[in-house]
Amino acid sequence: MPQAKPLQSLLALSALASPALLAQAADTLRQVTLHPQGATIERALALAPQAREARFSCLSPELVADSLQLLPAADMGVGEVRLELKPAELLPECERGSKVRELEHQSRQLQAESEALAVSLNFLKQLTGKDLPPGGKLSETLETLRRQTLDQLQRQQALKERMEALDRQLAQAREQEGDQRQYQVLTVPVDTVQGGELRLRYRSEQAGWTPLYRARLDTTTGQLSLERRAEVSQSTGEDWSNVPLRLSTELGRTQGGPGYLSPWLLDIRPKEELARREARPLPAPMAAAAPAPAVQMLKESVTVAGSRARTDFRPEVFVGEFATEYAIPTRQRLLSGAQPLQLSLGKEAVETAVYSRVQPQVDSAAFLIAELARPAGSWPRGKLQLYRDGLLVGETQLFFSGEQKADWVFGRDDRLRVRRLPERLDGANAGLISQRQERQVERAYEVENRTDKPLPLLVLEASPVSQHADIRIEALLSPEPQAGDWREQRGIRAWRQTLAPKQTQRFSARYKLSAPADAQVTGWR
Repeated sequence: MPQAKPLQSLLALSALASPALLAQAADTLRQVTLHPQGATIERALALAPQAREARFSCLSPELVADSLQLLPAADMGVGEVRLELKPAELLPECERGSKVRELEHQSRQLQAESEALAVSLNFLKQLTGKDLPPGGKLSETLETLRRQTLDQLQRQQALKERMEALDRQLAQAREQEGDQRQYQVLTVPVDTVQGGELRLRYRSEQAGWTPLYRARLDTTTGQLSLERRAEVSQSTGEDWSNVPLRLSTELGRTQGGPGYLSPWLLDIRPKEELARREARPLPAPMAAAAPAPAVQMLKESVTVAGSRARTDFRPEVFVGEFATEYAIPTRQRLLSGAQPLQLSLGKEAVETAVYSRVQPQVDSAAFLIAELARPAGSWPRGKLQLYRDGLLVGETQLFFSGEQKADWVFGRDDRLRVRRLPERLDGANAGLISQRQERQVERAYEVENRTDKPLPLLVLEASPVSQHADIRIEALLSPEPQAGDWREQRGIRAWRQTLAPKQTQRFSARYKLSAPADAQVTGWR
């Protein structure tokens, strides 16, 4: 009987193998889209012809189960999805792309360096007198050995301290990732003849990105550049190594709606009901409730050895009808639970009006203001750092409200000196016939330009506003301010002009107020 050739035997065994076994290739992380509140993750699995089952392992234990979507190839059928939580010990194919894994790698490197130092010190200790040169070179050789031994011992002590600090961080990280030592495994029966790709898409609330901005003002040219940045992080427990990343301004799953608009109903209460309400005794006053205990929030931080990762790049921008997406051109390595990664999303020049603002009634100081309208594009709310000529001078929140202009304060403007002169008050009665009380108020300010170049200036004054027909106000402002209220704020008047070099400008406001003599006027000074 002829013997089967080895190749023919191997092909025969392959033909007898279960089609389901041929389908158990590892899935790949195809795409991660981060939102300000969550992430959308997409994985892909290549299925062999005649495959009967698909298996996605190493999924986040905290994934949103009702967000699972299976996207099969053409002519591929899928059955009922089964999701099972398994410990990491039963899933050797799952690499923990986490802070624990990173710290363990650093610990192994330090251990190897420690062993190398031990070998070097052992060699120095084993040197004997027969190994030393005779004559006058002995003292020189001993000094060299002393310096080398001291250097090795100091390095060994420093290395020991680093290893102890790393062990503390590792213990803390392992405690935090205690629940993440397990993974979700998704299995689903499939029906495919030619095989193909099966994609899985789901959401996780343990990842996201935070918008950050940097505004840089050049006071020499008056130019303002605005840089978009993103701080991305994840604590899903998944391995996000070499991952294609997209950032979306869409919030993802948002709840709520416009709410219910109640009708405005007017009615006249029946006299019988009104009489019953008036006859009802008043309830006894309740004792004041004890104040709630204050809760002290402690911010817990875990540091990882090494500098914070930063990547500068120019992403591809996709502007949609409801959101904007940034496609990061390079693949990223984002560890679970590690420090956030900062990414640059590009910068652009912004049209702005730069001037100095003075509000003497509030502060005897001038502030440098950049006034700008909302730039084109999507600008989610986020922290804004303000740089003036390269120096960080403040932080605020970037938030554009409708068509209203934004004012960014780039610190005090010491190029101007502001003097607030004493306020003059004079009050009297207008006489027995008119039966009115009067008050006269006079304010004056001086603003000096101490530089050798012209400076644009805005001075704001809060003028009195009558809330009653019997309250009369006469105002005289010098020089003549801009017409109307500043930005439609009642009573706020504005002087806007450019101060010449070394110029001192005086601003004054005189008010004559009158009201009935027996009236109690709020705001009366």
